Amino acid sequence: MVISYIYKKFKENETLPTLALARIFVVLPYDDLKPVDRHELGNRIPIDAPRYLTLVGTIGKNEEWNRRERSRNHRVIPLPQTAEELESIPMLAEMFRRMDVDYRRIVNPASFSDIQQMIEGYMLEERAEGSPFIPAQEDFVEPYGVKSELGYGGFLPSGAVYTCFLFFTAPLSQAEANKLKVISAAIQQTLLPYDAEKKYWGK
Repeated sequence: MVISYIYKKFKENETLPTLALARIFVVLPYDDLKPVDRHELGNRIPIDAPRYLTLVGTIGKNEEWNRRERSRNHRVIPLPQTAEELESIPMLAEMFRRMDVDYRRIVNPASFSDIQQMIEGYMLEERAEGSPFIPAQEDFVEPYGVKSELGYGGFLPSGAVYTCFLFFTAPLSQAEANKLKVISAAIQQTLLPYDAEKKYWGK
C-alpha cells in the first residue's frame, strides 16, 4: 500500500521531517467492509450507520500501528447521520470542512449526480500540541513527540471518500506542507484500481 512507501520516503530523506504515524482511510458502506471486521467488531459497530470510516493502511513508530487488525478504535469508525454529530470526531470533521463539501455527499454519495468529480482538500495543524483537532494529547501527541499533523481528503470515482493523516515528529510549516500536496494525488491514483473493484485490502 502507498502509505508504507510514503513513510519510507520520509524516513530515508534527511531533509524531510520524520513521521510518527501515517494512516489512510476510505469511507465505505457496511456491505463493503472487510468480512473479518464485520465479524470481529460486530458487537462494537452498528449496522445502520450511513457510512464507515475504514482504515485501509497504517504504519508508524509503534509496532501496534503497523497492522490494521491491531487497531481497536480506528479500524472501523461508524459515521453519524449529520455534520453536527460529526463534531464528536473533531479531526475528521475539520478534514471534511477543508474539503468544502456537503457532508450529505460523503455519507450518501448516490444522491448526488456529480460523484465523479474528484474534490480534494487538505488540512495542516502546524502545532499538534494543544490542538482541538487532535484530541489524543496525553496518550499520543505527548508520548510520541508529535509536533505537526497534515491531512488530505478527496473523492474517488465511485463516490467513496479517502482521507490520509500524517503525524510528524518535527514542526511542519505551511510552506513545507504546500510542497507536499502531491502526496494527495499519489494516494488518489493508487486507490483507483481498488475503488474500481471495490476491494481496498491490498497489501
